[in-house]
Amino acid sequence: MTDRALRGRAIRYCVVVFLLARVALSLLGLAVGSIYANPPPVDRVTIDVPQVTPGLHNIFDGTERLDATWFIGIAASGYEAQPEQGAAFFPGYPLTIRAVSALPGISPLVAAVLVSNLALLGALILLYLLTTRELTELIARRTVAVLVAFPTSFFLLAPYSESLFLLFAVMAMTAARRRRWGASWLAGAAAASTRLIGLALGPALAFEAWRNSRGRGRVIGLLAACGVAVGPLLYFTWWQIHAGSFFEPIRVQSYWHRSFQMPLVTLARGFYLGWETIGAPDAGYWVSDAVLTGLVIGGIVTIWRRVPGSYLVYAVLSLLVPLSDPYLGRDLVSMSRFVLVIFPAFWGLGRWTQRRWIFIAWLFVSIPLALWHALLFMHYRHIY
Repeated sequence: MTDRALRGRAIRYCVVVFLLARVALSLLGLAVGSIYANPPPVDRVTIDVPQVTPGLHNIFDGTERLDATWFIGIAASGYEAQPEQGAAFFPGYPLTIRAVSALPGISPLVAAVLVSNLALLGALILLYLLTTRELTELIARRTVAVLVAFPTSFFLLAPYSESLFLLFAVMAMTAARRRRWGASWLAGAAAASTRLIGLALGPALAFEAWRNSRGRGRVIGLLAACGVAVGPLLYFTWWQIHAGSFFEPIRVQSYWHRSFQMPLVTLARGFYLGWETIGAPDAGYWVSDAVLTGLVIGGIVTIWRRVPGSYLVYAVLSLLVPLSDPYLGRDLVSMSRFVLVIFPAFWGLGRWTQRRWIFIAWLFVSIPLALWHALLFMHYRHIY
């Protein structure tokens, strides 16, 4: 099997999976726009809230909801024009949107959708290749399909930062495994500029350098790992210069009702709330939070001894950090979105579904749930 042949199979498979997901989400957006009236008002947005109205535009902008308006607003007019809690949104994604929207005839919304969708396609192809190298090609195929069919995977196609972050994270780990430390540093710093959790790549790259490099290579690898922090440092420095508050992006987390809590306590409370609220109004939100978080934890456990430790460092830190900063009262809120970028966990889910009948059964359950979650999101329900 040549590298060229593998790349060809990866591109063909990922393009088909991507297009199926994109078409399904677009058709759902068209249906939602045709069925539902305007939603109730939503607070904490930076631009006019897009109303749910009939029309072909829903094929393209059906997921311009909630945090998407923050990203697009920042890209269009900068942080200075937003309420102060906008500092919580890191600049990597808005800056990329702004760069693309500088092209003739492309609005910030169009740019955001293009960036997210192209980043997802690129991430899927790289993930396929990386998974084949680390595990098997069958698991690579299953991993890509399971990720795209995950119940909250619509966030990867929406104007959100997850797909761009996923692309950078896979790039960083791929480069590190090949000892290309310069590329690994750039991708890691870009990831940390897109979302603060990108700092989890620093310890992962350091672990990889320490365990699998020697001499000068180890030193360069450790420097690359430290360099991941350059992204957030530049962003914090910008806030120090413009607002006199170096830690402004951290301080404003209180506006989003998040506070520190021990990760195990967050998990215990989240699973308890998921169980306790069964049968209550809106119970599905708490149950979904708990079940999807539990699935990803199970995926991490499954590949614990089957992949290099650097992946586990990234996966565990990417899970523990958001669990340490929960929204009390719905402790696992947003975890079903945050876990989308923990790609080693999806290797575990890919291993679970190697048998064809298990894979088909998984898709039979997961795809309807994905469409249901996307429908709720499009109508401004509390799927974050």
